[in-house]
Order: sequence, then structure tokens, then C-alpha cells
Amino acid sequence: MKTGPSRWVWCVVIALVAVQLYIVQELLAALALFSVVFLAFATLVGIVRLLQHGWERVYNWGEGEMRSSFSRKPFRRPRSAIAR
Repeated sequence: MKTGPSRWVWCVVIALVAVQLYIVQELLAALALFSVVFLAFATLVGIVRLLQHGWERVYNWGEGEMRSSFSRKPFRRPRSAIAR
């Protein structure tokens, strides 16, 4: 029976492969975790951006409505006498 260096070499190779598989598994788990966190952050930023865009549109619409309702032209009924 051979119990010399070849057995130890195989044990070292198997240990290195196991460590590499564990490291790859941990890196993939970290990648998945960071991907989920990034997706949540990007979703929040997108929602805030959509709300901001909506607020800007409503503000611009309201500003235009206010300007048209408060014109500088004085209110006067048609065919009325000029006030003196």
C-alpha cells in the first residue's frame, strides 16, 4: 500500500478545491445580496424621480392656470359704461 506523498497530494488538492468552491459560493451569495440591495435602492430612486416629475407637471399646470385667471386686463362687462 502506498501511504507516501501521493495520498497527501490528493488530500491537499481536495482541500484546495473545497476551499475554492466555498469561496465561490460565498462570493455568489454576496453578489446576490448586493444585487437585491442595489435593486431596492434603484427602485426607491426611480419612485422619487417619478414623484418629482409629477410634482413639476402639476406645479407648471397650476402656475399657468393662475396666470390666465389673474390677467392684468381689468374685468369689464360688454357694453357697459366706462367708470370715471
